[in-house]
Amino acid sequence: DESVAIPLLRCPEFMAYSPTGALDAKGAKQRFSELMASCERNGLGKLAVVVKSSGTIIGYCGIEMCEIEGARKPELGFRLHANHRGMGYATEAAAAVLHQAEPILSSVIAFAEPANMPSIRILEKLGFRPTGESSFKGVTVVLFSRGM
Repeated sequence: DESVAIPLLRCPEFMAYSPTGALDAKGAKQRFSELMASCERNGLGKLAVVVKSSGTIIGYCGIEMCEIEGARKPELGFRLHANHRGMGYATEAAAAVLHQAEPILSSVIAFAEPANMPSIRILEKLGFRPTGESSFKGVTVVLFSRGM
Protein backbone atom coordinates (compact mmCIF):
# COMPACT_ATOMS: atom_id res chain seq x y z
CA ASP A 1 0.00 0.00 0.00
CA GLU A 2 1.76 3.10 -1.26
CA SER A 3 -0.19 5.41 1.08
CA VAL A 4 1.36 3.59 4.07
CA ALA A 5 4.79 2.79 2.61
CA ILE A 6 5.75 6.32 1.55
CA PRO A 7 5.36 7.83 5.05
CA LEU A 8 7.30 4.91 6.55
CA LEU A 9 10.17 5.36 4.08
CA ARG A 10 10.28 9.05 5.06
CA CYS A 11 10.32 8.31 8.81
CA PRO A 12 13.77 8.57 10.50
CA GLU A 13 12.91 5.96 13.17
CA PHE A 14 11.67 3.47 10.56
CA MET A 15 14.74 4.03 8.37
CA ALA A 16 17.25 3.66 11.23
CA TYR A 17 20.28 1.62 10.11
CA SER A 18 19.51 2.31 6.45
CA PRO A 19 22.45 3.58 4.39
CA THR A 20 20.13 6.21 2.93
CA GLY A 21 18.42 7.25 6.15
CA ALA A 22 14.92 8.67 5.86
CA LEU A 23 14.06 9.44 2.25
CA ASP A 24 12.57 12.61 0.85
CA ALA A 25 9.22 12.39 -0.97
CA LYS A 26 10.80 11.70 -4.37
CA GLY A 27 13.22 9.11 -2.96
CA ALA A 28 10.44 7.34 -1.06
CA LYS A 29 8.30 7.08 -4.20
CA GLN A 30 11.29 5.77 -6.15
CA ARG A 31 12.10 3.15 -3.50
CA PHE A 32 8.46 2.05 -3.38
CA SER A 33 8.52 1.66 -7.17
CA GLU A 34 11.75 -0.37 -6.92
CA LEU A 35 10.17 -2.67 -4.33
CA MET A 36 7.13 -3.25 -6.52
CA ALA A 37 9.24 -3.81 -9.66
CA SER A 38 11.44 -6.33 -7.83
CA CYS A 39 8.38 -8.48 -7.09
CA GLU A 40 7.28 -8.35 -10.73
CA ARG A 41 10.75 -8.89 -12.22
CA ASN A 42 12.21 -11.56 -9.91
CA GLY A 43 9.23 -13.06 -8.15
CA LEU A 44 11.01 -11.94 -4.99
CA GLY A 45 10.48 -8.79 -3.01
CA LYS A 46 9.62 -7.11 0.22
CA LEU A 47 6.13 -7.76 1.55
CA ALA A 48 4.07 -5.79 4.04
CA VAL A 49 4.23 -6.95 7.66
CA VAL A 50 0.71 -6.64 9.05
CA VAL A 51 -0.53 -7.02 12.62
CA LYS A 52 -3.28 -9.65 12.28
CA SER A 53 -5.49 -8.31 15.06
CA SER A 54 -5.65 -4.74 13.72
CA GLY A 55 -4.70 -4.98 10.04
CA THR A 56 -2.06 -2.30 10.62
CA ILE A 57 0.95 -2.33 8.30
CA ILE A 58 4.03 -1.97 10.53
CA GLY A 59 6.85 -2.55 8.07
CA TYR A 60 8.16 -4.91 5.45
CA CYS A 61 10.12 -8.12 5.14
CA GLY A 62 11.26 -10.14 2.17
CA ILE A 63 13.96 -11.23 -0.21
CA GLU A 64 15.25 -8.89 -2.87
CA MET A 65 18.13 -9.26 -5.31
CA CYS A 66 20.99 -7.14 -4.01
CA GLU A 67 24.39 -6.25 -5.41
CA ILE A 68 27.14 -6.64 -2.84
CA GLU A 69 30.79 -7.55 -3.25
CA GLY A 70 30.38 -7.40 -7.03
CA ALA A 71 27.67 -10.06 -7.25
CA ARG A 72 23.85 -10.09 -7.29
CA LYS A 73 22.55 -12.25 -4.48
CA PRO A 74 19.16 -12.86 -2.87
CA GLU A 75 19.11 -10.80 0.33
CA LEU A 76 16.71 -11.08 3.26
CA GLY A 77 15.76 -7.71 4.65
CA PHE A 78 13.26 -6.48 7.20
CA ARG A 79 12.33 -3.14 8.63
CA LEU A 80 9.68 -2.38 11.26
CA HIS A 81 8.30 0.78 12.75
CA ALA A 82 10.06 1.49 16.06
CA ASN A 83 6.82 1.00 18.04
CA HIS A 84 6.64 -2.64 16.92
CA ARG A 85 10.23 -3.76 17.37
CA GLY A 86 11.16 -6.34 19.99
CA MET A 87 7.79 -8.10 19.77
CA GLY A 88 8.81 -10.99 17.51
CA TYR A 89 7.21 -9.64 14.33
CA ALA A 90 10.49 -9.47 12.37
CA THR A 91 11.48 -13.01 13.36
CA GLU A 92 8.05 -14.40 12.51
CA ALA A 93 7.86 -12.59 9.17
CA ALA A 94 11.42 -13.52 8.16
CA ALA A 95 10.89 -17.19 9.07
CA ALA A 96 7.77 -17.27 6.89
CA VAL A 97 9.59 -15.60 3.98
CA LEU A 98 12.50 -18.04 4.23
CA HIS A 99 10.11 -21.00 4.34
CA GLN A 100 8.40 -19.79 1.15
CA ALA A 101 11.78 -19.29 -0.57
CA GLU A 102 13.17 -22.75 0.25
CA PRO A 103 11.97 -24.42 -2.97
CA ILE A 104 13.50 -21.78 -5.24
CA LEU A 105 16.73 -20.59 -3.56
CA SER A 106 19.81 -22.51 -2.44
CA SER A 107 21.12 -19.75 -0.18
CA VAL A 108 20.28 -16.27 1.05
CA ILE A 109 22.44 -13.47 2.42
CA ALA A 110 21.60 -10.75 4.90
CA PHE A 111 23.57 -7.94 6.43
CA ALA A 112 23.36 -5.51 9.31
CA GLU A 113 25.44 -2.68 10.65
CA PRO A 114 27.68 -3.91 13.50
CA ALA A 115 25.82 -1.71 16.01
CA ASN A 116 22.41 -3.11 15.02
CA MET A 117 22.46 -5.92 17.56
CA PRO A 118 18.69 -6.59 17.51
CA SER A 119 18.84 -7.42 13.78
CA ILE A 120 22.00 -9.47 14.23
CA ARG A 121 20.28 -11.52 16.95
CA ILE A 122 17.27 -12.11 14.67
CA LEU A 123 19.51 -13.28 11.83
CA GLU A 124 21.39 -15.66 14.14
CA LYS A 125 18.08 -17.01 15.51
CA LEU A 126 17.02 -17.70 11.90
CA GLY A 127 20.15 -19.75 11.24
CA PHE A 128 22.28 -17.14 9.47
CA ARG A 129 26.01 -17.27 10.14
CA PRO A 130 28.38 -14.32 9.87
CA THR A 131 30.79 -14.54 6.94
CA GLY A 132 32.74 -11.33 7.52
CA GLU A 133 32.50 -7.60 7.09
CA SER A 134 31.65 -5.86 3.85
CA SER A 135 30.46 -2.50 2.59
CA PHE A 136 27.00 -1.68 1.29
CA LYS A 137 26.44 1.77 -0.22
CA GLY A 138 29.44 3.04 1.73
CA VAL A 139 28.32 1.63 5.08
CA THR A 140 30.26 -1.09 6.92
CA VAL A 141 28.06 -4.13 7.48
CA VAL A 142 28.36 -7.62 8.91
CA LEU A 143 27.55 -10.05 6.11
CA PHE A 144 25.58 -13.21 6.89
CA SER A 145 24.70 -16.28 4.84
CA ARG A 146 22.22 -19.12 5.24
CA GLY A 147 21.73 -22.23 3.17
CA MET A 148 18.20 -23.21 2.41
